Amino acid sequence: MRIFLTLILTFMIICPAGNAALAQSDARLTESLNFLNRSKPLQNPQFDHSQEVLDHHILDRRNRVVGEVDDILLTKNGDVSALSVELDRLRIRDKILLNYSEMRIRDISDAYALNMDDDQIEELLPTLLNSIETASGESADVYSLKKLKGARLIAEDGRRLGTVSEILFEDNSPRAQALYVNLKYKTIRDELAIPFSITQPVQKGSALEVILKNAQADAILEYARER
Repeated sequence: MRIFLTLILTFMIICPAGNAALAQSDARLTESLNFLNRSKPLQNPQFDHSQEVLDHHILDRRNRVVGEVDDILLTKNGDVSALSVELDRLRIRDKILLNYSEMRIRDISDAYALNMDDDQIEELLPTLLNSIETASGESADVYSLKKLKGARLIAEDGRRLGTVSEILFEDNSPRAQALYVNLKYKTIRDELAIPFSITQPVQKGSALEVILKNAQADAILEYARER
């Protein structure tokens, strides 16, 4: 009997604490949603769109254009992990994967600047070509920017909430801050930006799906319903 009473008391203590934590989490998410959608996200000059980022040139250390971006690989937090590039100006036809942090790449206005000249790039070519197999963004740790656009937005319980229509980057920053999503769930129809950090892209065959925890999906749907 004492054990049963102890379990009951423990449950009564834990439940309010759990509910309070959940309410606090929902409040933080609502605050983030308000911040991202305080003005029309697609017209907000603080954000760069995915195509603007993909249109960046690749510059060598002397600020000469040596190639173009083919795709960008993102971490689960939205940070740029690597660039899949075509160095056509160096007569290199294969796509090459450039590790963003290891190669100390810098985002400058409409270009990504490398910390090496064309001769150094050619010297590294054999090593860079070995990385091509992972350039497709099918690793469990990185995700293709191209595949994110158009990905289905799904709750953990399987509810289909809509699709990702755009990826929003912090202006001149190697980080995706938000996903602009087209919500279509039951009677809810809305377009809004959600924090990239709360999403979990998952590889499904050759495509990506973006998963939301159930509580976060509920909070986003409620936010859209009340707008």
